[in-house]
Amino acid sequence: MSGEKSVAGDKHFTTLELGDFRGFTRLKLDGLKRVSLVVGKNNVGKTSLLEGVALACDPQLLNSLPGLLRASSGDQQRRFFPWLVRDGAPAAAILTVSSATRTLTTSIDRHGPMIFTEELQPWGSCRLISVQMHSPDDVVRLYSLATRKRSGEEQIQSLFKRIDGRVRKVRVVVEPDGSHILVDLGLSEMIPLSQAGQGLYRLLVVLSELIGETPDVCLLDEIENGLHYSAYEDVWAGLAQATDEMGVQLIATTHSRECLEAAHRAFSARPTYDLSVVQLFRIESGIEGRVLDDKMVAAALAGDIDLR
Repeated sequence: MSGEKSVAGDKHFTTLELGDFRGFTRLKLDGLKRVSLVVGKNNVGKTSLLEGVALACDPQLLNSLPGLLRASSGDQQRRFFPWLVRDGAPAAAILTVSSATRTLTTSIDRHGPMIFTEELQPWGSCRLISVQMHSPDDVVRLYSLATRKRSGEEQIQSLFKRIDGRVRKVRVVVEPDGSHILVDLGLSEMIPLSQAGQGLYRLLVVLSELIGETPDVCLLDEIENGLHYSAYEDVWAGLAQATDEMGVQLIATTHSRECLEAAHRAFSARPTYDLSVVQLFRIESGIEGRVLDDKMVAAALAGDIDLR
């Protein structure tokens, strides 16, 4: 697949700092690569980290953040926004992303959805993909965008065939009851995507977001959700290719050791190991994190050390 985003437009950040944000007192992660996989036990801040990245990259996402990655209800001024700043901390949370050539710092006020940055321009465009099911209309829109991109349709269908050998083609059709995505599985007629399984549905959403929206940064919560473990390595190989060719930085979370192992194998097979594993863990004073390179990940997996 040939992407439409040039290297000159690359907005890959290598360092992330979260200060007094959610449950983080001070988290600094150096050495982030094109793709990062965030691991750790329950309630160590994996989803919070994605929220922090989203606001650091594009503060305009603040008002739409409730409900994107978490269940949310009621008055957001009381139920959501005050909890973006760590309990007991001063009035503001500080979020910073940086590369070798640029640094952007964002401050979030505890008392409402007010945000302050040093620059007028955001770091770049950012898309968040949660575990919540996208509506069929939204999936049609995303897939239609993706198929308009050069080789976008071929890229998606090629990966679909690797995941499920029955897949022959995927099409958007317009019928009296609306626009629908149909999948050819070699049956007597094409079937709705929703009837082809949650795995294909989820995978189409992810690939269509990457290819159709072409964000600078894509955040994916619980990447393994809806996918069988046997498909993980093919999925990672496809995502590695897509993010590399399109200049997209991907940060995903997982609870699955099999998913981590598959990511390591997929990136080890590429000319450049462009994967960083971010391990979050709790200590007595709060949540800490570290960035693991290929050698550290390989050693941990070989020694059966649980990184999740």
